[in-house]
Amino acid sequence: MRGNAAPAPTPTTADDAIIALVADRLADLRAEDQKRIAALEKSVAAATAGSDTATAGLRASLAAALAATDATLAELAAARAERAKLADQLQGAAKSLARAEARLAELAIKPAADANQPVGAEAFADLVENFMASLGDRLGTLSLAGGEIALKTAVAPTASGARFVLPSANGPAPAVLHEVRLRLQPKA
Repeated sequence: MRGNAAPAPTPTTADDAIIALVADRLADLRAEDQKRIAALEKSVAAATAGSDTATAGLRASLAAALAATDATLAELAAARAERAKLADQLQGAAKSLARAEARLAELAIKPAADANQPVGAEAFADLVENFMASLGDRLGTLSLAGGEIALKTAVAPTASGARFVLPSANGPAPAVLHEVRLRLQPKA
């Protein structure tokens, strides 16, 4: 038993009415809260769906941008390769032009009555290079491993210095011919 505790009051009808009124008010507040919660859940669901849609759209845009970047990088690599190839071709063309200009200069200083042609070192190197390439192309399965070329040539003074003179196939040979021997070996 407890000490001097007062007995619990007995509810009266007026108390029941207040309790009922408070219970009704609490029920109304609970219903309003439930409506607000439902509306908030609906808003959150809509925002989540919108966010998911936006995220999917952004991911698709990012994937497209990455694919476009990859394609652009591939085009750039191809353009760089093409540029390198064209630079090599341009270098070759510049060398050919320089050789042709040197040859034109040699032909310009050639005596008109002489059937022999003065040949500079560049043109001579071109002749030998073309001969070796042509010979190498026609050997089939064989390869050119070394060799020797013996040329009969003369030396003639020109306005731009001494030049080799190769005898013409249809003209008279120069009075003095020298033999030039070139030994060819594979490059290491």
